[in-house]
Amino acid sequence: MYQELDGWQTIKGDICLKSAKKQGMGQIEEYQNLELQTAISHCAQLRVAVDIGAHVGITAFRLSQSFEFVHAFEVNTNLFPCLQKNLDWKKCHNVTTHPVGIGEKEKEDINNNFDIDNNLQKDLSSVPINEVNLPSIVYMIVDKEIELEVKYLKEYPDWQFLAKDELNRKTIAIYSNLKVAKRFCKKEQKVIKVPNSNVFRIVSPLLQSRGITRIVSEDQLIAL
Repeated sequence: MYQELDGWQTIKGDICLKSAKKQGMGQIEEYQNLELQTAISHCAQLRVAVDIGAHVGITAFRLSQSFEFVHAFEVNTNLFPCLQKNLDWKKCHNVTTHPVGIGEKEKEDINNNFDIDNNLQKDLSSVPINEVNLPSIVYMIVDKEIELEVKYLKEYPDWQFLAKDELNRKTIAIYSNLKVAKRFCKKEQKVIKVPNSNVFRIVSPLLQSRGITRIVSEDQLIAL
């Protein structure tokens, strides 16, 4: 039911840790570090912090290093044990966990836990292209006429947990490894080298005009 990455625990099938490690340049704990430090810089006092939708506890852990007390809320009953285990592993004794959500009205949440988890993963997985550090050189699959291979997101098994509207988005795929790209290349296709990945930021408006709004890059989903 559970899986681990670099000591962190989450539920099976959840890619949040892989995504956090990718965005943290190899360190899960560095996920969204700049955004967090910017937010903390606006705090007049570092006494109490609240993490709503704490997921597996990455942000709660980071907050515990700066604030005197932290309250972490996670409504997903499948994820909650992972949150507790991770914070205990990190010795976050100043963090209090709460197995509830926070909203405008008090009610019992009868939604399926898997649906809740999907929304959390979506937030972690879809990253704006201007916030992504792409490899300087990437590879793409095209047909014999050098036309891009365009797929719907629902054609990628690793992203099936996303909402239906998201799965109907058109995508292109990029690969940082030539061998991996060749593995997915069909007989009527070929792999081309993109020597400067900044081109995707430049042509983003053009791709969007063709209905392409996502780039699939290994374990990361990039929003144009």
